Amino acid sequence: MHKTCQEDVDRLKAIHKTCQEDVDRLKAMNKTCQEDADRLKAMHKTCQEDVNRLKAMHKTCQVNADRLKAMHKTCQEDVNRLKAMHKTCQEDVDRLKGKHVRRM
Repeated sequence: MHKTCQEDVDRLKAIHKTCQEDVDRLKAMNKTCQEDADRLKAMHKTCQEDVNRLKAMHKTCQVNADRLKAMHKTCQEDVNRLKAMHKTCQEDVDRLKGKHVRRM
């Protein structure tokens, strides 16, 4: 019976050794996974900062676009005013030419 018990002990020691190797492998995998998780968290933080920067840039661009639209509207009004003035001046020139021709 002692021989059988010794064989059982040896078998259990072998199983324990295998289990211990599995535990060590799992610990190593867990460490790698944790490192990957930390790296991904850092990348996510960087991406979030980039997103926030882009949102701020977009807001600035939108403000600039609104300002340019307002400036364009003002310029268009100025162009229309100048066209009206040019038309009036052209009519005055045509009237003065007509008077000049009649006097001759």
